[in-house]
Amino acid sequence: MYLDGLRESAQQKKLSITVTELQPGFVDTDMMKIETPLSPFVRRLVVSDTTITARQMLHSISRKKNHAHIARRYALIALLMKLFPRPGS
Repeated sequence: MYLDGLRESAQQKKLSITVTELQPGFVDTDMMKIETPLSPFVRRLVVSDTTITARQMLHSISRKKNHAHIARRYALIALLMKLFPRPGS
């Protein structure tokens, strides 16, 4: 919502600013180092390489997208999550 507000404010003021919301999912960084390692299959499925992730982020920004899921497989996961009811709904 915050980024939508920034985007709308920039448009109203006719500023040549593009606001791109990036959702990178799990990226192979120090923050992903966990006590119990993921199995190789699960890790390959859900953890993205930093170089590939950075490249996809730059690509999305250069295309002036409003929103991008990085890695692309997360777009499918996000779509599926929208179909399920949220707790407390």
